[in-house]
Amino acid sequence: MNCRPGAGQNFKINMKHQDIKHKGRIIEITHDKVVVEIAASTACEGCHAKHICGSPNDNTRTIPVLRRNNGDFKIGDTVEVMMTPSMGLKAVVIAYVIPCAILLILLLTLPIVWNNELACGLTALGSLAVYYTVLSFFRTKLSTGFVFTVEKPEE
Repeated sequence: MNCRPGAGQNFKINMKHQDIKHKGRIIEITHDKVVVEIAASTACEGCHAKHICGSPNDNTRTIPVLRRNNGDFKIGDTVEVMMTPSMGLKAVVIAYVIPCAILLILLLTLPIVWNNELACGLTALGSLAVYYTVLSFFRTKLSTGFVFTVEKPEE
């Protein structure tokens, strides 16, 4: 199922297993991971929110995928990178919902304590900088919760 009719073949949701799949190409293979380059789906082209969803401007993204088996992958192979929808939801909550909640809570409560709107606004924005800095320190721990799998596409 694609996001809109006539959208590209790079992105689909497997309704049987509820996996989100992206077609990509292997660009690097090491002993513990496979690096896959995926192209942004053409479904993104017509989306009005494509600039705020985190989609890169160059229309490609590299995803390191841990190797779980030795598979017969070669550089240049076309593969499907899969993730569960719950991982996507988790990413949205961490990247957008929690920071928005922090910002709203601080913008609504700080004016009760301070009468200076500028200080309240700057403090709320500073709290987001602190949140994302702390998040970056825990990047490796967070990445263990996002497990991608890779397989050869069905012909």
